[in-house]
Amino acid sequence: MHQIGVEDPPHPVRKCTNREACLSNEKNCTCQIQEFLYDMILFVKPPANLECVFMMPLGEDFFCASPMRNEIYERWGT
Repeated sequence: MHQIGVEDPPHPVRKCTNREACLSNEKNCTCQIQEFLYDMILFVKPPANLECVFMMPLGEDFFCASPMRNEIYERWGT
């Protein structure tokens, strides 16, 4: 029996390789928020030498593609 709403994602789901350390400030990897553009693109200024699968370059800037990090910013502005 097929459950409604439960499907395989159309592409592989990225998993955080830092165990969501930026959310707990466990490591010094919290990106500084630069701008939340169009209520959907979270531009950030990452710490030097940060390796994060969710940090995406866009020209000379970076945006965060972490759904969890974006949700936290949308709800609490941090």
